[in-house]
Amino acid sequence: TDACGDEPPARAGRDQALAKIRRTLLEAQASSAAVRGAAARYKAQATYPREGLAGALHTTAALVKAGLGVRVFSIEAGGFDTHVDQRPRHDRLMTQLDGSLSAFYADLAAQKLDGRVTTVVYSEFGRRAAENGSGGTDHGAASCLFVVGGGVKGGLYGRNPDLVDLDRGDPRFTTDFRGVYATLL
Repeated sequence: TDACGDEPPARAGRDQALAKIRRTLLEAQASSAAVRGAAARYKAQATYPREGLAGALHTTAALVKAGLGVRVFSIEAGGFDTHVDQRPRHDRLMTQLDGSLSAFYADLAAQKLDGRVTTVVYSEFGRRAAENGSGGTDHGAASCLFVVGGGVKGGLYGRNPDLVDLDRGDPRFTTDFRGVYATLL
């Protein structure tokens, strides 16, 4: 302390930072406990497939039902980088996506929650139009994006890709994803 009995400024700043870190840690622990509790108490109204994406959507349904105030959930599903033997892998992945989303929306609908949820399915990269030498496709520019939910006006937005008019082997994108996100927000 200095001659007046006050803490040195550096120590006071450090103590404030540590107090903020402690508060943040306690809030994170409380949030984690609330999420775990909501997931543990949840009784699904649909049968989910036994795979990772479906499990994550099951937990998401539990958190929507719990009304914890979360507005955006993000779930990742891997395995879509199909450089080799694409057809059977892609078919399997699309079947998993279909089964997982179908169970999720059946569950939400049974609880009258489906009107509160909009799901966006996207990839961070597209695929090239031509098959490579390994029976797969390499990374490309344009991709697709699916929007699903009770409040969604269905249909195709943008233009179908022209598989003849390519940009160095890639389909040209016709809709900027930022416009889709802005519309959703």
